[in-house]
Amino acid sequence: SYGCSKTALMHATKIMANEFSNYNIRVNGICPSATNTKMLKKMDPRSRNELISKSFMKRACEPIEVANLILFLSSKNSQYINGQIIYLDGGMEC
Repeated sequence: SYGCSKTALMHATKIMANEFSNYNIRVNGICPSATNTKMLKKMDPRSRNELISKSFMKRACEPIEVANLILFLSSKNSQYINGQIIYLDGGMEC
C-alpha cells in the first residue's frame, strides 16, 4: 500500500501540473531518499544502514538539501519546471 500511495501522489502531481498551469501555478514533486530526521533515527539500524548504502553518495539526505530544492523550485530560476518528480537521493542503485 505504501508504494501504491506514492505512485498515486506522483500521478496526482502530473494531473495538477496540467490543470493548474492555466493559472500560472506549477506543481512538482520531491522524492527524497533517507533523510536525516528523527524518523530516520528511529529506524532499525540495520535497515537504515542498508537504505543509506544504496545511495551512490553513501549518506543520508540532509533536511537543508530538501529545503534548498524547495527554494530553487519556488524561485524564478525554475519557472519552466512543471509536472516533474525530482528524486533527491544522491543517486540510487536499482
